[in-house]
Amino acid sequence: MNTYAKKLMTYHTVHQLHRDGLSISRISKELVLDWRTVKKYLSMTESDYEQFLQNQSERKKDLEPYEGFVKTRLTKYPETSAAQMND
Repeated sequence: MNTYAKKLMTYHTVHQLHRDGLSISRISKELVLDWRTVKKYLSMTESDYEQFLQNQSERKKDLEPYEGFVKTRLTKYPETSAAQMND
């Protein structure tokens, strides 16, 4: 299953649990989500949520120009720590 479908299922699960009478904090514990995320999902309609997902997929990635460099270095030196790679 792709990530879009998983996120959409999570959105619908949040709404279903809320309709079943669970509180925001209980839903957040059940689904291992932050309570602010649950609250945000409950405030959105399905079309708002789909637009939100679309906007997320079109975001500019600041580190994208360095992706090839990092992959090459990690392939060449697999024992490199994250701190060393950051430096």
